[in-house]
Amino acid sequence: MSDPTKINKLDGYMTTNCALEAIGPMAIQTPRGLVDCDEVPGLSSLIITKGVGNDPVSVALLTYCPVKGQGQIVQIDADSARNFGASLIRLAAMLDGGVVQ
Repeated sequence: MSDPTKINKLDGYMTTNCALEAIGPMAIQTPRGLVDCDEVPGLSSLIITKGVGNDPVSVALLTYCPVKGQGQIVQIDADSARNFGASLIRLAAMLDGGVVQ
């Protein structure tokens, strides 16, 4: 593993907080197989560049647990990021009827 990469806050950076009941670890059957999952409290979106000052090469989602010092990064291209964002908006509408806040 290389030296730690520092995450910088970009213009428009927002912090959100919510308090939801923990669902705990679980096994989830996905179309690609069984996955053992555990909840983590941190989620962030990233723009990935190859070196300082270079153009972005991908978007990424970072899930992490600061207490354990562990996380995972999922890189996605621009179209996949748009599709994922649209999916989250649809799921959010299922929670609150589509109320925009």
